[in-house]
Amino acid sequence: MIRCAANLVLCAFLCAACGGDDAKADASGDYAISITSGANGCNFVNWDEGATNTGIPMVIAEEDTGVSASVGGISALFLDLLLGSNTFTGDISGSDIALDIEGTVERSQDGCTHFVNSSLDATIDGDILIGTVTYTIPDNGTSECAALAGCESVQNFNGTRPPQ
Repeated sequence: MIRCAANLVLCAFLCAACGGDDAKADASGDYAISITSGANGCNFVNWDEGATNTGIPMVIAEEDTGVSASVGGISALFLDLLLGSNTFTGDISGSDIALDIEGTVERSQDGCTHFVNSSLDATIDGDILIGTVTYTIPDNGTSECAALAGCESVQNFNGTRPPQ
């Protein structure tokens, strides 16, 4: 009887130690974002590496099937002009958030006609959101776009929301 109880305690301990917490974090809310421009691999005009912007409003909403993040303020206008949308959509797994905007605005650069896509990857820890926004130009198979295909321009960000 004692041996059986000891085995049950050991089993419970091992299950607790091995079974990580895969519960979905609650990321919903209103955030104030600060963003810093990093490497400009896509050679975007007026991109200043190291430039920062603060106080960017972003609202994250969670649905049963996914997550959306709507960027506000002047940054919304920038995203609308570059990508055709200011709302990222995707998923949350645990504390990791992966969102995308597939660009719909046709652009031309160095003789290359293309679209720009963007991904937002972040981690939520309590009321703090930390991550990156990456802009890419997908390969459209033309020789004029070969130099830009797969390029990446990256911004790092952090944000906070009022305590939940």
